Amino acid sequence: MVEILGEILEGGDLSGAAATMLGHLLMTPEEREDAGEPEIPEEEKEAAKEEIAEIFAALLEEEIPKRAEMFIHVILSQMDGEPMGPPPGFGAENAAKRREERQAEREGRQAERARAREDRQSTRDAKLREFQEAEERRQAERAEQRRLAEEAEEQRRLEEEDEDEDVAEEAGDGGGFSDEHYEAALRFCHEI
Repeated sequence: MVEILGEILEGGDLSGAAATMLGHLLMTPEEREDAGEPEIPEEEKEAAKEEIAEIFAALLEEEIPKRAEMFIHVILSQMDGEPMGPPPGFGAENAAKRREERQAEREGRQAERARAREDRQSTRDAKLREFQEAEERRQAERAEQRRLAEEAEEQRRLEEEDEDEDVAEEAGDGGGFSDEHYEAALRFCHEI
């Protein structure tokens, strides 16, 4: 019921007096005692009671939990000045019906919890699959990067070997001189 009243208050469609009165209903007994009765002029209080009674009457036409329904009946009775007692339709003759309703509510809650567990499990499974797929993609990317790096290193090594071979071929046995150049250099050195 607190949630229902909170939603009504958050809607902002209430007069100030009605909002004050509903806010007072949401307080714990200790908070109510500390706060005291709200100071609302009598004519505004009557209009607010009618406004709240209309809202509660509309709520009673909807499907709401039995405890909320009982609360609404109690509040409406008190607002009408009637002594507090059980709301209509909650006598001993309806005990079996109430038990059946409570059992149906319990079964509904259990089914809802089971659906929620299944939803959570399927969400976890989906996230796990996403993680595994992402990890497989990362591993494949790393393997591809390693392969490309190894190919680049092999290419660099081959190019260096080719370059070394080219230099050696150009140099020949004489360090880059032909046999004639070598002989000419030797003669030059002897003449000096």
